[in-house]
Amino acid sequence: MTKSVLASKILGTLMGLTVMGPILTCCSGIGIGLGTNVPSDVSPTNLPMAQGFFTGQNGKTVTGNALVFSTGLPNFILRLEGITTPAELGLQIQLVGSDGQTNFALRAYGGNQNYTFTSANPGVVFSRVYIHSTLTNMPYGTAILK
Repeated sequence: MTKSVLASKILGTLMGLTVMGPILTCCSGIGIGLGTNVPSDVSPTNLPMAQGFFTGQNGKTVTGNALVFSTGLPNFILRLEGITTPAELGLQIQLVGSDGQTNFALRAYGGNQNYTFTSANPGVVFSRVYIHSTLTNMPYGTAILK
């Protein structure tokens, strides 16, 4: 049994889940980035309403792009494209918009990842995406959206 499979089984047991393989994922963009598989979610076909590239912070390297797509109100997709982050458990994505902040658990430390969410505000404007460490309570990277 590999370390990844063992870690997934232990974590799954602690969370009351049955784990069938080395990667534990769940639900629309929510999961735990264990294992070596890199997500390659399909990009939406419409043009993004906001986008920006990541720069690292606090001595950490975060690269890639953040894009926000409207898929018809009230549905949106936050896409992390070509993302690379430090390999640390508990990383969170924080999307900041004119109607507040939406948080997602980072699914994996790299790849192309889509996260779905809703906003009832038809005029919502998205300004920033942070990769935030819940262990250190610091941002590791920021994308300013335009």
